[in-house]
Amino acid sequence: MDKVWYYRVNGQKQGPFSESEIVKFIMDGTLGSEDEIWMKDLHYWFKIKDTVLCYYLP
Repeated sequence: MDKVWYYRVNGQKQGPFSESEIVKFIMDGTLGSEDEIWMKDLHYWFKIKDTVLCYYLP
């Protein structure tokens, strides 16, 4: 089952999204390195640049 993610930009929480949707948002520039993501298994919001998803940043 795909992980369920949320993102936060300018304090606004958006989601839920699948991991593949989050990857698409990163690759198309909707989300950038400073934007924050969270999923149920995480204790905190993390900037994309500080996660394994940074691999998909342009």
